[in-house]
Amino acid sequence: MCTNTVEVLWFDSSSSQEKVFDMLSSIGKPGNPVEFATGQNWFVADYSAVPDGPTPDRDVDMRDLAQKLNAHYLVAGEE
Repeated sequence: MCTNTVEVLWFDSSSSQEKVFDMLSSIGKPGNPVEFATGQNWFVADYSAVPDGPTPDRDVDMRDLAQKLNAHYLVAGEE
């Protein structure tokens, strides 16, 4: 865990990565999205908006993080 709502995960297999990604993506809802920066065998997940709504003092810019890591930025649960 990087913070209490941001987690870095590394995977030995793409099937394991897909399972965990799908699980975390499924908790994203409109107004309570889960943000990801994804790489080939890893991702960073920010679920600070789940389940109680956005965390006002969150200081992680996942879009910027993805750009700096040369990764893809994804959001699960947006309308």
